Amino acid sequence: MAMTQRERYLAIGVSVVVGLFGIQYGVSSLRGALELKQDLLKVEKDKSDDLRRTMTDGMIASKKIGELTRKSLPTDSQAAIAQYGDWLIKISEAAGIENIKSIPPSNALAISNSAYEIYNFKLTGECRTDEAIEFLGKFYSKDYLHTLASIKLTPAGKEGNLFSISIAANALALKGASPTQEPSDSASGRLAMSIDEYKEVILNRNPFSPPNQPPSLSTASKLTLTRGESWSEELAAKDPEAHPIDFALVSTDSPKGLELQGNRLKWKPEEVGEFEVTVEVSDGGWPRRSVEKKLTLVVVDPPKPEEKVEPPKFDVATQTFVSALVSGRNGPEAMVRSRTDNNRFDLTPGQEIEVGSIKAKVVSINVQEGFIEFETDGAHWTVGMDSSLAAAFEKSKAD
Repeated sequence: MAMTQRERYLAIGVSVVVGLFGIQYGVSSLRGALELKQDLLKVEKDKSDDLRRTMTDGMIASKKIGELTRKSLPTDSQAAIAQYGDWLIKISEAAGIENIKSIPPSNALAISNSAYEIYNFKLTGECRTDEAIEFLGKFYSKDYLHTLASIKLTPAGKEGNLFSISIAANALALKGASPTQEPSDSASGRLAMSIDEYKEVILNRNPFSPPNQPPSLSTASKLTLTRGESWSEELAAKDPEAHPIDFALVSTDSPKGLELQGNRLKWKPEEVGEFEVTVEVSDGGWPRRSVEKKLTLVVVDPPKPEEKVEPPKFDVATQTFVSALVSGRNGPEAMVRSRTDNNRFDLTPGQEIEVGSIKAKVVSINVQEGFIEFETDGAHWTVGMDSSLAAAFEKSKAD
């Protein structure tokens, strides 16, 4: 039976609706399958990312373990104890610590787990504050897996900057290290400043002792030397804290041959003049203090040798007097006597006499006036009864 027009329209509408539902169902099915596939891909990608992240973390961890292993002590206990104990003593001596006593751990004292062993080391000694800082700088600059468990400074003796030091250190040996592991040569990178900079910061506010005072040099500023003679001068210096003192010549133009041996200047100058030298005196405190002093060396000629003045010899003429004047058969005569040896000289005009410093010829004898006239080297002089020959001769020269 043929469908009416209306029935045909209705059938077409139903077919269209059914077709649309079919298309929607197909699209929905495809979309669901696509979303499921995308979800599966995301899950796989996440798994891949997690695996990649795990591998990366493993590589980083492996690298870090390798770096740590390089810093480890040997896994052999005896090698570990010997290596670290020797190093600890070595840096203590280099820092200036004295009377060192080291207590290495025994195997029984090592703390162990599955990854590492911890060794406990102890050391005692005596040092100054700056030496303790030097030790700490050397300790923390070494690239070991170690740390200071404790450090104790106790004042020792009367000197304000001397301490007894007690140190306890822990060091690790990783199980992955070699039994003969060599120590790392790299710096640890733990120090923010140099050791000297740490000293400068810490010691300038040292709570254990007052600030270090500089030494003083009491040697005179001007010293006199003699040309051609060996000379030495001991420099006198004193430090308020009784620190050891060092001396140094800091002049750039010191005279040739001048030497400083210890605290003694030595020189043999060859020319006259004034020479300036600068001496530096430093103490052994911290921070190290020093002072300079300029010395003037005055070189003079040696003194001229003194002329030997012979003491005057005794002159017999000073004790020779006229003892008598007489008129004899042959004319006037004179008797002259030496009181020292009692020698007598009988004289007449024209005779010569030599006694002591006097050598003369008798010119005349005046009995009435009481004198004798002598002539010496062309000069005439007289001597009476009350004067010695020497005195009369000297008086004549003065007249």
